Amino acid sequence: MKSKSFIKFCLWVIASILIYQILLSTVALLFSSQITSVKVYTNRNTKGGINLYSFDRKEIKEDITVLSQLHDSTDNFYNFELPKKFKNDRINLHFLNDKQRTAEIFDIHLVSPYYDFKIQKKNLPDYLLESSPCLIVDGEYVFQKKEGNVIALHFLPFSDIIKENIRYKTLGILILGLSILIVFLFKYFKVFNKIIKKSESSALSVNGIFILILFTPMVIFFMHWDNEETSENRKLNSIDDLRSYMDVMFPFKSSLVYMNHFINEKFFLGPNNSNKVAVGKDGFLYVYEEETSLALYDLKRKYLSEAELDIIENRIVSHYDYCEKNGIEYLRVIYPNKFDIYTENLPFALQSAIKDTISRGEQISNRLLSKGIDVLSFKNTFEPYKYKTTYRKTDTHWNNFGGFLAYQDVMNTLYKRTNIKSYEPTKLEDYTFLYELIESGDIITKLADYPYNISDMGPVLFPKFPYEYIKETNDKRLPYDSMVLKNSKAKSDKTLLIFSDSYVMGQRLFYAMNFRTVYHLKNQAFNRDLIELLKPDVIIEGYAETTNNNLIY
Repeated sequence: MKSKSFIKFCLWVIASILIYQILLSTVALLFSSQITSVKVYTNRNTKGGINLYSFDRKEIKEDITVLSQLHDSTDNFYNFELPKKFKNDRINLHFLNDKQRTAEIFDIHLVSPYYDFKIQKKNLPDYLLESSPCLIVDGEYVFQKKEGNVIALHFLPFSDIIKENIRYKTLGILILGLSILIVFLFKYFKVFNKIIKKSESSALSVNGIFILILFTPMVIFFMHWDNEETSENRKLNSIDDLRSYMDVMFPFKSSLVYMNHFINEKFFLGPNNSNKVAVGKDGFLYVYEEETSLALYDLKRKYLSEAELDIIENRIVSHYDYCEKNGIEYLRVIYPNKFDIYTENLPFALQSAIKDTISRGEQISNRLLSKGIDVLSFKNTFEPYKYKTTYRKTDTHWNNFGGFLAYQDVMNTLYKRTNIKSYEPTKLEDYTFLYELIESGDIITKLADYPYNISDMGPVLFPKFPYEYIKETNDKRLPYDSMVLKNSKAKSDKTLLIFSDSYVMGQRLFYAMNFRTVYHLKNQAFNRDLIELLKPDVIIEGYAETTNNNLIY
């Protein structure tokens, strides 16, 4: 008897929560109704200004006739009057700045006929999607000091903003009280019991509800059978061709397609059309082609044989011995895999498939450590800084900040080994830490017709100290795709030679702060002839753990 009472109590609690959510959403929708304007305040006028886009990327022009002149002269006020058919589900504000001074965002007003909601700069992160790209400098949201840079702020639906705003205020408490009162009245007057008793006495009502469920989609379909205004970019089929028209206008088609993508993305590897890409959490993309050797290495399900390890060991030991004989400092590095650093963002299917064993890089490191050669792998270096995002979401490689962390690790090792002051790495406080919008990547290009927009904010470090470096790509002595960096204000007059893949591209600038000349021989194996020609003081040899370059492994 007690158990039945407890179950009833739980059901009534659930009913109260549901009614509360329904009432809260209804009030929020009524208050939001239609956003009539968006107002943006900044601390100074910016050449470039602000553009506003609706969810379907249609630009809405700024209303320059109502620019406010009532504020301080350093302020700038942008006003956007929105059309009546403007969609409330998302707003994209693109901030542009062609000047060399940053401009700070003060607050943003979202205005409806019944509500004027002000998002202040201190509360701005609370009303952005997790993947929202935004520029942050010393905790402030600003325009970047970079010509033509675009920063997009993706707001949550206005009704959601209002709902969260009123949830814990007086109106929210009143709605909660009203929900509890409604449930109490339902229980007091035994409304549900009466409905159930009436339904039991009439089989017709049960059949009627069943028929209504069956025919509701068809009713909805015919309610908009003559409406050709949809989000499709092409002209829809005419009603004259009923079969083809139904294929296009089938009710809930978009929702069903979205649900299919959602299930694939959250529980499997990603959309059906991405057989070479795994779509993870928080917009992270991973290169993954099922059953390939690299995929098996990623999942730690394939190992190097003893014969393969012997070849790799002999090759690297010979490089180390050659450099030691010629008075060159030699460092061997392995660039970690995105799978290992951001494992928690992998789709569930891949997380479950990873074996609890060692990776290919760990096998090589363990073998060389027995020979007295310490291979730098950086995994422990990245762990404390993962919250800042060290790898690009839409790309295989780390971003500029990830490259800086790897550079620091390498140079700290070199400095401790040699005790040469000029090898001491630069520090993070020596740079201005900014974010910029990244919409490209070597993984995103593999996705055909991906249904979602993936935007990534990449950290960029700008040196605060003076430097003068030049890039050269046409040195005829070097192999194709090589790069030479020269910095006349480097800490030393020494030369660095790097045998590496594309991972080092995010580090070259940082190495140029310590070395007068930096040679990067991309995707080239250790070459003694070139070493004798270039006469480097330090050699760094390193490749990604998942590389399939036979000249390397």
